[in-house]
Amino acid sequence: PAKHQSTETFYDASRRVTSKVVCKLDERHQPISGIHYNAKGVIYQKSAYKLDGEDRIIQEVIYDAQDRLLGTKNYNYGTRNGRAVVVTVDTYDSNGNLIQTPRQSKPAKKGR
Repeated sequence: PAKHQSTETFYDASRRVTSKVVCKLDERHQPISGIHYNAKGVIYQKSAYKLDGEDRIIQEVIYDAQDRLLGTKNYNYGTRNGRAVVVTVDTYDSNGNLIQTPRQSKPAKKGR
């Protein structure tokens, strides 16, 4: 916390590092940006985060390693079992065009 950064490391089933994200944190220790590294420690993506009044990430602007815009993700929240959860993510390409992604459907209820 003193450095205002956090590190999240991902591993495969053999416990080998697959990727890592180093986030810069604001004074409340909320993420404001992230740098994504592959297993060899090479930067492959950068992200800038926008938070709402409840400190939830509502937008992620994604860049490549050379700071070229790749796209944007907008996170939409709802409630499930009384808890705030992401219910949809709208993804846009570098030109601002919505990328259609399949929505998860609710499982059908079985009749009695």
